[in-house]
Amino acid sequence: MYRQARIGIKQIINANKSIVSVSTLSYKDNGFGVQIIDTTAPEITTDITCRISYKDAITNGLEPSSSGFTTDLIRIINTDYKTPIYKGSRFGNYEIGTVYPQTIQGKIIGYQAELKEAKV
Repeated sequence: MYRQARIGIKQIINANKSIVSVSTLSYKDNGFGVQIIDTTAPEITTDITCRISYKDAITNGLEPSSSGFTTDLIRIINTDYKTPIYKGSRFGNYEIGTVYPQTIQGKIIGYQAELKEAKV
């Protein structure tokens, strides 16, 4: 069943795919079991195939966007099971939020995360 789901995720991505260059920071253990940004290592840039879509959002009113005012500002990135994405990675004006692995029967079939506008 999970194989069919993986094929389905790939088909959904291919129906409206985007190829983006994602920059990821390197992390290291601080010696106390906490991951911190490794300031001595360069950012890792990778081209990934993904689907960027929109999710209906309930807001307290109109919010500004590049196309005027809208109430629908939540953007979602989806990738297949072979393309993990990481929180804090960036591409364009977006930063990847918390990543949720999509699973069926304990197997990962894809990854999904909310996109936030990156703060400079």
